[in-house]
Amino acid sequence: MIVIVMRHGEAQGCHTLAGDRYRQLSPNGIKQAQEAAKAIMANPDLKVVQVLASNYDRAAQTGAQVAELTQGELSLTPDLSISGEDLHSLALKLGELEAVLKENEAVVLVSHIPIVYDLVELALGKTFAFPFYTASYVVIDYSKKKVIETSNDAKDRF
Repeated sequence: MIVIVMRHGEAQGCHTLAGDRYRQLSPNGIKQAQEAAKAIMANPDLKVVQVLASNYDRAAQTGAQVAELTQGELSLTPDLSISGEDLHSLALKLGELEAVLKENEAVVLVSHIPIVYDLVELALGKTFAFPFYTASYVVIDYSKKKVIETSNDAKDRF
């Protein structure tokens, strides 16, 4: 199984009293999410089957863009959100997915800073220094505990 840890795309500022949870992707953030999805799809060795995203709007919108372009199934979860992070629950979910997904099938986890670093450590079994800019990602072979590529590597293909 492949695990792709991704930060959400660029968000708009907080213009209402609704708060951080409801910040929307900016037009650039939508473009970033689409470009990341296309770069992921350009890797012929993997197929996205599941996209799990934080239930915060900007991450959910990023996940929706990725799911639409990769044809993966989108699910929103508070386990990936800033206020509800639950690494134990996510570890159990990854274990369940590993039991049913093939070696080249991928799950994308869309979340926030600093949670993306925790997710990489969860999937990789160790820390990995990577600058998580908006809509950037790390592709990890979950069973081998190995980084396959990053969004920085993918940019070299275009």
